[in-house]
Amino acid sequence: MKAVWIGMMAVLASMAQADEGRFYLGGGLGMAYVKQSGPDESLTGIAKAYGSRVMTTHITEYRFDSSTETAWRLSGGMRLSGPFSLELALFDLGNASAEEYQHMEFTDGSFVDTTRPVNIHNRGASLGVVLDKPLHAGVRLLGGLALARTSQTRDYPQPVTSISVITNDTGSVTGFVQYQAHQTETETSTDLSATAGVAWLLSPRWESRFMVSGQAVGEGRVLDAQLGLFYRLP
Repeated sequence: MKAVWIGMMAVLASMAQADEGRFYLGGGLGMAYVKQSGPDESLTGIAKAYGSRVMTTHITEYRFDSSTETAWRLSGGMRLSGPFSLELALFDLGNASAEEYQHMEFTDGSFVDTTRPVNIHNRGASLGVVLDKPLHAGVRLLGGLALARTSQTRDYPQPVTSISVITNDTGSVTGFVQYQAHQTETETSTDLSATAGVAWLLSPRWESRFMVSGQAVGEGRVLDAQLGLFYRLP
């Protein structure tokens, strides 16, 4: 992740040196809304032995509480020819609460359903192109597409909180479900991010923006809305 950020910043820095009058910096603060994901992992048809049983299906799903979390972005950009700008952003989409649901099926006809709470924190960097269209003096419409590299940390503060077991006549499968009391996992993903908003001039150098962004992020989809302040360097 650090290597990606450094590479992106180097691109913007080199472009800024070529024409400082087109370089701008800013940041925004707002709220992120986390939506429920579909099944994250399906191992249907991949056999895995658990003692005398073989697991043939393993599905993991994250069920979010439709919560809103504080989000922020720090952005830097370079205006290109015409209405296009190249923009780098560092973002934090907050810490959302969710429930992890797992479903496992075995060759003897038994299956297990488990749930446990999880906190999911998304942060990362994006690099993309912003297109602007003037409406009237001092007001512009903005839209953009970017590649976002996101680091997602999943923190499990408790072990499994509920277990539903369906067995056949041969016995129970509860022994197959074992989790640590506290566990943390981190993974990164690259996703497409879309942005739309409006900007208005406050002075020759200062500009305010209201932006709405959406992207798929690992275990869910995030929509965030932020109000920001930007400064264009001389």
